[in-house]
Order: sequence, then C-alpha cells, then structure tokens
Amino acid sequence: MYKEIDELIENIIVDEVFLNYCQTERELYDETTLALVSRHQILQEDYLRIKAYSSEDELKEMREKLKELNSEISQNQKITDYYQAYHHLNDLLEEITQMVFANISDELVLDRFTL
Repeated sequence: MYKEIDELIENIIVDEVFLNYCQTERELYDETTLALVSRHQILQEDYLRIKAYSSEDELKEMREKLKELNSEISQNQKITDYYQAYHHLNDLLEEITQMVFANISDELVLDRFTL
C-alpha cells in the first residue's frame, strides 16, 4: 500500500498543475508583491486592533483604505495567477480524494466543505 501512495505522491509532484502552483508561489516573492501584501496585513491588523476604540469616521477611513488596497491586490497579476493555480491544485487534489476514497464507506463525506 505504501508503494502505491508513494507513486501517487510522485505523480502529483510532477503534474503540470502542481508545478504551475509552485511556480506562481515563487513568483509572489518579489519586492513589489511582498510590499503590497505586507501593507495590507499591517492595515488589516491596525483596523482590527482599533476597531473597538475608534469613532465610526476613523473606521470608515480605514475601511476605505483597505478597500483600495484590496482592489490593488486583486489587480496584481502575480497574486491572481497564484490564486488561480491554487484553486486548480485544490480541484486536482479533490479529484484524487474522490477516486481514492469513493467506495470505502457510505458514511464518508467527500464533498468539499463550505461554510
């Protein structure tokens, strides 16, 4: 059984979907993209920290800044490429999960979990 699992892993890590995911993840580590993500993280943390203690006007201003930054992030090609590759990889792994566990038990729920 371990041999089959090792073969499955080997096939996944040479699959084009996985390789594309790895490539797009590496491309996120440039100065511009890291700075953008860092700015967003800092602003988000600041917003959450002062949320209980600030006036609605201050919070509105911070929400606007976050909205602008989110827009900038969503327009960043490296970030959108990464998320697209990430979702393709999840789809591939879900397919594999369906194949591997399909007929084991009627009690196993193999559908993707959503909130």
